[in-house]
Parts: sequence; C-alpha cells; structure tokens
Amino acid sequence: MSVTPYVFGDILGRLTFSWALVAFIYLLVYRFRWKTAMKRSLWPWGWIWVLLVFTMGMLGNIAHG
Repeated sequence: MSVTPYVFGDILGRLTFSWALVAFIYLLVYRFRWKTAMKRSLWPWGWIWVLLVFTMGMLGNIAHG
C-alpha cells in the first residue's frame, strides 16, 4: 500500500486540527493566556492529548467507513 497525496494530506490535516483543538482547549483552561496555552500544548502531555484525539478520529473514520 502506497501513501497517496490524498492520504498524506488527510493525515496531516487531521493531525493539525487535533493540535488546534487541544491548543484551543488549553487556551480556555488558562483563560486566554496565549503564551501559557501554547507552551502547554507543545509539552509532552499536550502531544499525548493530540495523539489521543487524532487516534480517536482515525478509528472513528475506520469504523464508519
């Protein structure tokens, strides 16, 4: 199985959206303190949440289709 540009773009887009969602949630938790929210979203726990959201989205897509 080869990775087509469509699949690569889909995965990259899902990963980017997952990070943006986690960063937005951190922004709400830290009361719109941008610097703190961005630091937290890029630290290991932030990436763990990103990968969890990304994986759940991928599993949902596989289960649905």
